[in-house]
Amino acid sequence: MVVGIFVVEDKKVRYNIYVTKEKIKGEQSVSMGIPEYEINSFSDFNEQISNAYKEGYTFYRGDKVKDNNEENLLFTSFDKKKDGKFIFEGKDCDNLINDFMSIALSKMSYIPTNYFEKMLTAQHYGIPTRLQDWSESPLVALFFATSNSKELKEDDYCVMWCLNPLKLNAKTKRIVSDLTNNTYIPNISLDASREIALGYIDSFYGLEPKAEHGLFPIAIRTYKINPRIEAQKGVFLIYPRERKSLIEFEDVDQYLIKLIIKKSVAEELENLLAIYKINNYQLFPEISSIALDVKKGYER
Repeated sequence: MVVGIFVVEDKKVRYNIYVTKEKIKGEQSVSMGIPEYEINSFSDFNEQISNAYKEGYTFYRGDKVKDNNEENLLFTSFDKKKDGKFIFEGKDCDNLINDFMSIALSKMSYIPTNYFEKMLTAQHYGIPTRLQDWSESPLVALFFATSNSKELKEDDYCVMWCLNPLKLNAKTKRIVSDLTNNTYIPNISLDASREIALGYIDSFYGLEPKAEHGLFPIAIRTYKINPRIEAQKGVFLIYPRERKSLIEFEDVDQYLIKLIIKKSVAEELENLLAIYKINNYQLFPEISSIALDVKKGYER
């Protein structure tokens, strides 16, 4: 649980230091300092993404902060809070998926092959899960960060996260490693020869996980089992059952960067993305998305 935040500023980068309360030890500790960069133009954005990519930051995600409320940043959809309390009880995580699949399975063209694909499919249709959507395209993440930015208040802002998935997975190397003991990004739909991790992932993150503290979220890939995942260059984090935001895990400064985009800049970037045809239909290839894009083109 985050109990306090203070800021340390350098010439070009700002660090948010999050003070967390460790449940097991019952004491407070300074656990992380996430590098923050303010984006004032597309040139700034391009520079920061280029620098981050060179350092292995290849997963991206867009968020918004409204009314200065960061309560739900980098929580999974299942672990989101309202007024400081979890919306769903922990025991309901698997019940939601099982109830959905029991009704919807007969209507699906693609049949999930394992627990994680069931989770992925359920999330696709709106069921809260322990999966978190990321993208391998920084432009896709920028779209989600800045979309409908005109509706933001002046003090609201957009956030784009850059994640180094290999450094994150190295925190759980005993679970996510291949036959040569190298950290990698497992494909939960294709764990056969090289990718031996699925059995281990299932043991710690699956339906009946081993009770173990100290687990981290892990970065995963999957088959593009629906058009949205393909269009959005979708990749994912799967979280352990310890209900924390990514920013509450140890050493987060080693694998996470935060880009801050003010409302006025976000509007400019959103307009630029529209010119490049990074729009609803490209990322949600459905007829209803065409209507959204056409309507948006006439709005003032």
